Amino acid sequence: EERLRWDGGNFRTFEVVSAVNGPVQQDIVYCVMPAPGMLTDRDVLQDRWKVSLDDGGLAILLQSRLDNSLRPETSQRIRAFTHVSGYLICVTSDGSVEITAVSQTNLGGSIPAWVQSQGRRLAKSKLLPWARKLESHCQAVRQRKD
Repeated sequence: EERLRWDGGNFRTFEVVSAVNGPVQQDIVYCVMPAPGMLTDRDVLQDRWKVSLDDGGLAILLQSRLDNSLRPETSQRIRAFTHVSGYLICVTSDGSVEITAVSQTNLGGSIPAWVQSQGRRLAKSKLLPWARKLESHCQAVRQRKD
């Protein structure tokens, strides 16, 4: 729900299906991502691990689940497969935030090479606006806590 507040344009659904709290927070997330044009939407069911860092930051690792029983595949969407995705969110000495992200995902289906190329270009152009939305959301959350 929190993710959809600031990043709803990238997801039709972002749901925490199951959660276990501890030193490493483990949960299972289900996401539906809208596809452009005549392509079919993608969904993904992932294990997610989150660890708080000493500097106030966060390390997040995601990987597709091999057991899809919590959210079986449907004919309305193509199941994507996340080999690995990771986010390292660090607070710098001046109080700003530094984000490092990596992802290796197979979007599934037969997507033509030219569409993949256009998608990569489009994703790169959306990175800075995405970071600004995240920053605004974090500031709003901080103000609510104060």
